[in-house]
Amino acid sequence: MTIADEIAAELRADGCVAQAQPAAQRATSAHAVHRTLGAVIGPAVDGEVYQLQQPDSPAYPNVTFQPVGYERIGPDGLPLIRSDRYELHIRAPELGPLIESVDQMRDALIVYRQPGSAIGFDVTDQALDTEYTEKIRRALMAVEVYSLATESQLIPAAFVYAAGMGASEARTATVTQTVEHHYHIAIIAPGEQIDTAQRAVTAALLGFIPSAGDYATGLALVGGDLLQHYGPLALWRNTYVITEYTSA
Repeated sequence: MTIADEIAAELRADGCVAQAQPAAQRATSAHAVHRTLGAVIGPAVDGEVYQLQQPDSPAYPNVTFQPVGYERIGPDGLPLIRSDRYELHIRAPELGPLIESVDQMRDALIVYRQPGSAIGFDVTDQALDTEYTEKIRRALMAVEVYSLATESQLIPAAFVYAAGMGASEARTATVTQTVEHHYHIAIIAPGEQIDTAQRAVTAALLGFIPSAGDYATGLALVGGDLLQHYGPLALWRNTYVITEYTSA
């Protein structure tokens, strides 16, 4: 078990975060995002939600949605957060019902929060036009969906990874040398909870000593920074150091 594994296990045992694991490259699908998006926008059109295109004889108002791109983003090149972009087409025969559906849908997306879940939405653009061949009024909406790039969407989440090391000069070939191991912990939580989450992580880890190795000190905090907001999510990174004795 690596030091990163042990740090993640210590956080899980403490219960200060909903999930903790070593950071790694992962391939994730957007199935949970698709389902959540459909559920959030459905009430504004009485459940008439279609993916990609509407049926031959649709009911109105309705909405079709399609993915137009995604990326995985995070600190130090690690893909910890997934950003999915969607284009929504809302249709109705008359302008009044269309605007009502659009307003209800936009408000539902902006305020959506499921306690303990990372998935959140940001409406980035909106426009009105007319599909002249069918004499149907249409609104277009661009939506960005943020989620964790992991199978689990539980937050607060902590991801542990090695950040670097430094060493003192050995006095002789056989005399003990000290090596400082630095670790980053990326913490993801709702913006209003991020300070509480990072404080809880530090409280759980200060003085922690891994089981394998000969350590001069326990884990100590070096510093931390709020790196970025992604929709309703905030990304914070703390750096910790632990000093180990080594010898030839």
